[in-house]
Amino acid sequence: MIQEKIVYKVNMKKETLMVRPEKAENLAIPNIYLEDFYEIFQQDQDFQKAMQAILYLLQRYTRKIVDPFSQSLKKENIIIELISQKQNQELLRNIPYTPFQDLACVYRYILRQDESGMGTMLLTDDLVKVFSLASEELHDLAMKNTKEKFSFEVMRLSEMLYAVTSATREWGATALIFPETLAFLGEKIKENFYILPTSIHEFMAVPQKDCQVEELLGMLKEGNQTLITKNEFLSSSIYHYDIRTKQLKIVANYDV
Repeated sequence: MIQEKIVYKVNMKKETLMVRPEKAENLAIPNIYLEDFYEIFQQDQDFQKAMQAILYLLQRYTRKIVDPFSQSLKKENIIIELISQKQNQELLRNIPYTPFQDLACVYRYILRQDESGMGTMLLTDDLVKVFSLASEELHDLAMKNTKEKFSFEVMRLSEMLYAVTSATREWGATALIFPETLAFLGEKIKENFYILPTSIHEFMAVPQKDCQVEELLGMLKEGNQTLITKNEFLSSSIYHYDIRTKQLKIVANYDV
């Protein structure tokens, strides 16, 4: 069975070829992203070479799987990932999410967690029904689980620059949604500060008195265009945090 379809991933729209046996049960079949194999073809105009690369991918990564939702479900395995709303409008149409500034809290289910890292799957509306959770319950539970499973760190990189990330250096920008993280950062900086959401893995903070918003916006734009991959992009906005009112708001942004 061969099918061409559009697959939406975080920050990306991928033209995809699906190839699977007619009687494929409990099989994980890799997605074939046509743009990647077209690049192989362009190298020397060898169509057969591109087809062999697709065949290798199918043989190497097709495997039997056990449906995690056929096993005992663990609600404590639901966590939050923070992504851009603007860059993921199509994706967000089919998955539950909670708006946060210009971002979206989406939800993932942890399939495995070991020395090699964390394997997760994005929760769709259909999968969330399995847990019988209302939207607010889902968000509150995921907030609790994320706080317990991720250790967030505040690092002082220079006299005027702080970085916030996770202990594993993955999805560290999620710390932005926790008021206690921002309050702790405020205690460190001891004044109002600006936040640069530099990627899904971390964000930077600078004291308000040390920088102009326009300068920070230029730094964020350059970093987004040259230092991170497309799937790591988080936001094109600069945020401001008031340590007295404990309010976070967007103060500037650029067009992506």
